[in-house]
Amino acid sequence: MRATLDDPALSYFNFQEPLLSGQLHAAETRSVHGVITAEIETPTIGIGAGPDCDGQVLVFHDLVNLTFGQPAKFVRHYGDASALITQSILAFKADVVSHRFPNDAESYHLPKETQAALETVLHRKQALRR
Repeated sequence: MRATLDDPALSYFNFQEPLLSGQLHAAETRSVHGVITAEIETPTIGIGAGPDCDGQVLVFHDLVNLTFGQPAKFVRHYGDASALITQSILAFKADVVSHRFPNDAESYHLPKETQAALETVLHRKQALRR
């Protein structure tokens, strides 16, 4: 998109009011957003509108790669939580399937007296089945 000064996209210039505390610009062309930011005193916040704005918005899920599907052109991943989560789930599954989780130290146990009473009841029950 090529913007000219008579372009409707630049109608923001007519919208600067004293009570306006900021303007949000989403996925505009970089040149349009740069012109708007340079021409008005109101702070501008960009969402994929180029680096010439006063601030930026990037959704947390995009920032750490917790999204499904193709991200927008302006998305930059600063971490890979998706890979970390996938790896953690696969490791958990492997430990469960192999009966390594939870181990004895990670399990709750009955007090010794209660455990002994339970074993007595179980032995009596087994004896009745014979």
